Amino acid sequence: MSPDEQLAEVQGRQWRANPAFAARLDDVAEWLRANAASPLVDVLGWPRDGEWTDGQLFAAGQLLAHLRAGDLLLAEVELAAAGKPVPSRELLQAALGSQAEVHTAVDETLFLRARGLIAPVRQLWAPVPATRSLMTPSTIPLLLGSVPASRVLGELRASTAVARWPAGQRTLSVLLTHPGGQTMHVRYP
Repeated sequence: MSPDEQLAEVQGRQWRANPAFAARLDDVAEWLRANAASPLVDVLGWPRDGEWTDGQLFAAGQLLAHLRAGDLLLAEVELAAAGKPVPSRELLQAALGSQAEVHTAVDETLFLRARGLIAPVRQLWAPVPATRSLMTPSTIPLLLGSVPASRVLGELRASTAVARWPAGQRTLSVLLTHPGGQTMHVRYP
């Protein structure tokens, strides 16, 4: 279990122990069931084994709460090489062309460096700007394929932005805090 997963599980257990917060976890679970086919759920992350633990519910709930509040934005970039069953660094680089580059850090983590990449911001619940430059921060962690919600939340806490290309999706989704660089705190979903 990764440190992000461990932290999410601890927080999820704490929430489950409190009746008011446990009800919020149940609401998140119901939302995930009702929206299981939504591409947004793929962007937020799926548990490794498909089983939504309290920790993964906590992480997904935090992401949803921040999206609803408008302090987390979702920008989507259409990709030419979309719908691939297994996204890869090479496919993404080809799909983005000269708009951005994908590079690897020393620890084998993928990053996206945008060059003036502008994308429409998806307005989910809260009013947000119509467009936003994805140059903030200039280097964004990139998560390809299926990852747990706790990993997405952990990257956002560490970097204030994360790019996601889930398997089979037609867009590169970029989640970024609003205003740019704002640290994400725990929010009651």
